[in-house]
Amino acid sequence: MAGAVLAWWLRSTRRPERDKHALRIYALALSRGAFRGPFNWRSGPQEWAEFADAISHTIGVFGTGRWISSDGSEIRRTKPLSEFRNREWARALQDVTDRLRMMESAARNIRTDSDRQRMALYFDQERDAVIAAFNEVLRRAGLRKKQLGLPTASTNRDGSLMSWEDAFPQ
Repeated sequence: MAGAVLAWWLRSTRRPERDKHALRIYALALSRGAFRGPFNWRSGPQEWAEFADAISHTIGVFGTGRWISSDGSEIRRTKPLSEFRNREWARALQDVTDRLRMMESAARNIRTDSDRQRMALYFDQERDAVIAAFNEVLRRAGLRKKQLGLPTASTNRDGSLMSWEDAFPQ
């Protein structure tokens, strides 16, 4: 009996660390190209579809704990959001997931270049909000070194810091 209690106690004390491990994997999934640079860099229907697919794959990491490549092979595995022990982090990450779902739906409805131009600011603001919210969870978890850069805090092709005006010329 004492052995079973000890085993249970050891598993339960490791759970916060497993939450942190999952956060590290989620951070890697959010580090993909869909979360870098202004949305206007995605200029054609193929890139819009790839953007929506990348958002969908990111949602999948949060929902299933499985990070898969575009060809379907597994890259990493961790626990899904539903198994988080820290409920505060889980609620914040659920909000992140909800925002991602809305972005994916909007991205799948882009049909024309006019749609892309109209939606570019929305996507940039939402991606920044997703990363900012995720970074707040990382901060609360004591993982400040894992903080992600905001998508719109990007660089030009020459490496110089991109301004809002560079990203959205009038």
